[in-house]
Amino acid sequence: MNVTTPAATTPNMDLLEERTYIILDSVLGFGLALCLLIGLPGNLIALKNFRNSKKSTLSNKLYIAACSIDLCSCVVHLPVTIGLFNSRRPGVFGNSHFCNSWYFVLLFLQQTSMFVAMLLSVSRAIVILRPFHEVRKRAVLLSIPVNLLFFLAFTGTFFFYSSAVYEIAIVYCCRGYTGSPYVFNTYHVYYSLSTGAPPIIVLISFIISVKVLLKKNLAHQKSNRSSSSCGKTERVDDARRHASITIAYFSAIFLVCNSLTFANNVLYTYTIVDGEYPGPIYSSTAMFFYAWPICEICCTVLNATLNSVLYNWRMKMH
Repeated sequence: MNVTTPAATTPNMDLLEERTYIILDSVLGFGLALCLLIGLPGNLIALKNFRNSKKSTLSNKLYIAACSIDLCSCVVHLPVTIGLFNSRRPGVFGNSHFCNSWYFVLLFLQQTSMFVAMLLSVSRAIVILRPFHEVRKRAVLLSIPVNLLFFLAFTGTFFFYSSAVYEIAIVYCCRGYTGSPYVFNTYHVYYSLSTGAPPIIVLISFIISVKVLLKKNLAHQKSNRSSSSCGKTERVDDARRHASITIAYFSAIFLVCNSLTFANNVLYTYTIVDGEYPGPIYSSTAMFFYAWPICEICCTVLNATLNSVLYNWRMKMH
């Protein structure tokens, strides 16, 4: 979230002292704490297994990258979790240097995790569609630092022209910006593309992959009934099928967890284009107090936690 102008009409902040909102904050805080307890050790174990694996495949390299990002995502929410249990007081967010650094890291983790998930989903979809086509590992892996350069250029420029602001309504730091609309609009276009394009691309890849996998699975069952295939070939096919199904699960989790983030960004874009924040959409207490912490923090952390469960479950099965 980026604060461009003071809100014209916003819900009364004193509402947060009511019992209902204290309970809701505690529920969110408990959920984030639970994700930390599950996701942190889960991702540590998964990362160790991926690094110790003798496989040097593209998928394994991307899993290591995804797992490393998920590991950090399971920790970065701690100041927000503490704030939810502490009447949304700023705490460490009261330090402007920490506020700046934390929000920069949050954006990096959010956008990079989406980009890596997109690479995993698209590369596997290509393998499923064209089994004999070799995906260029170096080119795919090189796209990650290239994406990082774009992130540093656009986000760094926006940070230079804006300042850190702790918003009690969203329980974390964002950016206060009152300068030229050109800088803000340019950054928002970049941010919208970097967080909006991956879910759409992953959705398309997921649909294609599942459709082809179902057809291949049906053909495999028919061939097994009609003839006995070579044991070695069958094991290779099973391994490929297992890897494809794992990434399909990975993509499904990504889509479920990021659907709210995607919807929230669409609503925010509509709001600032149509007028000024909070507008009619975010003026309700539910949206004003909970849309951002749920969509931008909880969904990201939940995605990282569920990924750790998926990594360890699928590795045990194969």
